[in-house]
Amino acid sequence: MPLRVVWARLPEGLRLAYEMNRLGERLSLNPEVPLLVKELVATINGCSFCQDIGRAQAPTDTLPRQKLDALLRYPSAPVFDDAERAALAYAEDVTRFLLGVAEQVPDGFEVSLVRVNGRPGLLATVDGAPQSVWAFDVRAGRIQNAYAILTPDKLRHVDPPRNSTRRAYDSLPGL
Repeated sequence: MPLRVVWARLPEGLRLAYEMNRLGERLSLNPEVPLLVKELVATINGCSFCQDIGRAQAPTDTLPRQKLDALLRYPSAPVFDDAERAALAYAEDVTRFLLGVAEQVPDGFEVSLVRVNGRPGLLATVDGAPQSVWAFDVRAGRIQNAYAILTPDKLRHVDPPRNSTRRAYDSLPGL
């Protein structure tokens, strides 16, 4: 599938996949492990598109098909070693936790990239009403501090962004 088609359907997912690949390259793991983790997460999430991409990318010479077929039985399947089981168990726990959190997110919830008092930040809204705002102190490409207003009543004067994911909020006290 052409990259522009994937990007149009799932821009955030593509960026996340890119970052996961970069992380996998920096870690000293058996090269099968990141592929197995991605496939397990896609399976748990029920993303058949992600599963198809993962299986298409999996090199058949280094990743036996039996492992992909036994993925949901990884705790007891003999094709996995202890390190693979540990990585898959961790990935499953994190994925199921995040799915549980996602189920609690109300309809109409959105997060926008904003500038808060000159800092990069996030604005969380529900049906357009601000719920929380986060500002980040970034130095040398790393977040040094995070500041937040988590009380919706303190954000009543804030207008949510319109027609843009970037907007400056330069008058929020305390950030």
